[in-house]
Amino acid sequence: MADIIPWLFILPPATVTVVALVALSWRYTPAGKAQRHLGEGGRHLYRKEFEEAEACFRKGLELRPDHPALLGTLASLLTSQERFDEAKPLLDKAIAQQPTDMRLQLVKGRCLLGTGEEEAALTTWKAIPQSADEYLDAQSVIASWHDERGELDEAIAVLDAAANSDAGDVHKRRALKRELRALKKKQKAAASDDAQTGEANAESAEEAETSPKPRRKRASRAARANNSE
Repeated sequence: MADIIPWLFILPPATVTVVALVALSWRYTPAGKAQRHLGEGGRHLYRKEFEEAEACFRKGLELRPDHPALLGTLASLLTSQERFDEAKPLLDKAIAQQPTDMRLQLVKGRCLLGTGEEEAALTTWKAIPQSADEYLDAQSVIASWHDERGELDEAIAVLDAAANSDAGDVHKRRALKRELRALKKKQKAAASDDAQTGEANAESAEEAETSPKPRRKRASRAARANNSE
């Protein structure tokens, strides 16, 4: 609509009237109403009013069941609430219409992980190309997946490659570098704990070897004592 407004000043009045009527009438079509529900739901999301946002998105989908933005946004909200079974069919519909939307692929990976399909989730995230804005987000999620499983070396390798690449926004790369420093600090602490545990075990073993052992009475000495009695 904003692109049309400058042209209204050079068009004949009759044409301007027609354009204005068409624009106004579109607002009351199912598509226009669905778009308004999307905008209203987005404002509720911004204010963290999740129930109200969900209600808006669902009202929009009642008018336009195939609206990709409504499908994807609602699926993302449900995924964040760990309602994976509800989110998955919405995601499938949205991705069928916009297969190259990497935001949807990022959410799909989280949804798959939530339903226990870990390998499928990793495959989905790894398929996000380096040229996509969501590439760094995907690498961060992959690193977190490794970290949660105690695979610090793998997590550090993923973050190191992503943070030092030319991909994405510079601010996101800085955030990844902070995550990377935190993981390296965690790895160093874990190595220190392991070393201290190893030293303690070695000291315990050494003490056990050097400590005097209790003397055992020989059977023959006991026998002699009995005979003397």
